[in-house]
Amino acid sequence: MDKELEQRIARYKILKAANIPQDQIAREMKVTTRTLRRWSNMEISPELEAEVDAISQQHREKYIEESWAIVHQATAIVAEKLPEASASQAAVIAAIAIDKLRMLEPRVTTTRSETETVTFRFYDESKYPDGPPPLDEPKALPADLDDESLT
Repeated sequence: MDKELEQRIARYKILKAANIPQDQIAREMKVTTRTLRRWSNMEISPELEAEVDAISQQHREKYIEESWAIVHQATAIVAEKLPEASASQAAVIAAIAIDKLRMLEPRVTTTRSETETVTFRFYDESKYPDGPPPLDEPKALPADLDDESLT
């Protein structure tokens, strides 16, 4: 990849990190949004990538700082004007800002995980030509067969 293209891709990644809409970036850089989508997946030199990451982190930190100011202002409005309808509007603003902050701040978040148990039944078709036998109590796996050998 030539240096000029690499510089343009780096510039795009920085503008994207600054939350500038993709169509605005495309107009400013005089390329199509399709080109920008392609650039999103392209790799640049590690040195340039480190520079992009540093600048992107600065943009995120600035956004987080500005968002917390909005959250505090909106919270004050909600506390002050709770009985009025504009309080719900302020609550929505706070909720959106908090949601964005959760996506950007490097904090531990809780995630929900589910596990599904699946039982496989094998039967000898020669013994049961009309289909599988009725279900009995589940049988334990033989000692020499563990769960990992099934994956």
